[in-house]
Amino acid sequence: MPARSPPRTLRCRIRFLPTTPDHVVRAEQVLVERGLMIVPHGFVYDLPNGELFRDEWVVLMDAEHPSAATGLTADELETLPWVLVYHGSAASTPAARQLRMLGIEPRVQVVTESFLTVPSLLMGSNRIALVPSRMLGDHPHPRLVSHRSPIPLEPLAQAMWWHPIHDHEPEHQFLREVVSDAVGRICGSG
Repeated sequence: MPARSPPRTLRCRIRFLPTTPDHVVRAEQVLVERGLMIVPHGFVYDLPNGELFRDEWVVLMDAEHPSAATGLTADELETLPWVLVYHGSAASTPAARQLRMLGIEPRVQVVTESFLTVPSLLMGSNRIALVPSRMLGDHPHPRLVSHRSPIPLEPLAQAMWWHPIHDHEPEHQFLREVVSDAVGRICGSG
């Protein structure tokens, strides 16, 4: 029998850059240059996309918050100070838009451009935030607690977006497969 050659290992490198509100506003132009953008449904519209995973929103707060043991009431969503991600006229999280559509206007105290900064902005304060539950992982921060939202919210649908000019490019199709496979392995669906 002839010797079999070892399986070919395909290696590639993907560079992730933070997405800013400006990128979201100029998504079509940015996607011509950058190739892919990973943001939830509700930020970008009318461009090709592929859903990567779904996640539930949870209310996050300091473990010493007065509502930490019981969770929040719907009324407290309007009266407590908030940390919001991407809060503005051009970009805000799908959860924040859902609250506004229900007539609940969060009392914004801090705005940040990354969910990763939210925990440090909540610790030692009476502020609250809505964050994707996967962000907390299997080992939530010991100084923070999370609860279900007192108001049902549609899940976060994380997606990759691209410009239509890349639809049929073999290299871009390969990139989308690599990203989708990697997310599937990380999220346990692959």
